[in-house]
Amino acid sequence: MAEKVLDRSRCRMAAFDLDGTLLREFSLTPTDKVKKALNDLKDSGIPVVVSSGRDLSQISPELLGCFSYAVLTNGSCVAELPQKKLIYSHPIPWMILLRAMKKVRKNGGACFLMQFGCIRGTEEGEKIVFETMLKHVKGDAMLTGYAGEESRYHKDIEAANPFAAPTYKVQAFFGDGESCGMAFAQLEKEKGLEILKMFGTTIEITASGVTKAAALDALCAELGLESGSYAAFGDGRNDLEMLQSAAYAVVMENGEQCVKDIADYIAPPVTEDGAAEAIYDLFF
Repeated sequence: MAEKVLDRSRCRMAAFDLDGTLLREFSLTPTDKVKKALNDLKDSGIPVVVSSGRDLSQISPELLGCFSYAVLTNGSCVAELPQKKLIYSHPIPWMILLRAMKKVRKNGGACFLMQFGCIRGTEEGEKIVFETMLKHVKGDAMLTGYAGEESRYHKDIEAANPFAAPTYKVQAFFGDGESCGMAFAQLEKEKGLEILKMFGTTIEITASGVTKAAALDALCAELGLESGSYAAFGDGRNDLEMLQSAAYAVVMENGEQCVKDIADYIAPPVTEDGAAEAIYDLFF
């Protein structure tokens, strides 16, 4: 496929997924080469945006310093950096949240509630995470964000009520693919939710209409830019709408085929710091 030339007049921002794009598997910080590329791009005057499924608490301060804005939890909120000021918010309505959590629990899953800077879950849920998604990872560095504000564990059901902090995303973990599949089929019937299956044993739940693309368009409006006035860098299914809406789509060589099919530019894999190479190739 011939790569399309980037039109700088139509790419007034640059938005970056984290896992699989800037960060290698289950990492918390990028390499020095990637950090330098992000900072050079930011210093050139282009707003640099992190666009991730992670909550703010799961992004290291060192990495946040490379960005001007943060699109978080698959696009359910946007924060201005470094102030960490919310400028766009689309949480899950609490009654819909409760119904979804009950379906997860009925199928043996555990919920982690992402509430902008704090993740609330249970010790039992964290055990499932270690036995599934993180079974090949040593230590608990990736779970730093799950600690919450004061205590390591919180009862998730107590955090899902009209008087609690808004919940922007639920990450539901299951011990096996069959249970996950059953819960997914039930949650798909629930109105008011966006459901995404990840890693075979994980489901990500946000409010209906939440996408990284919608959040980036809200940010464009905030900055007085036309919708889609950005270059997007991603690798996975939860980046699809963002890449489709972007003026220019950069996909990593390690990316899923569904996003590689719509790419304007295929960057080298994340293990070779491909995002950094693409930044310098396209913007400098």
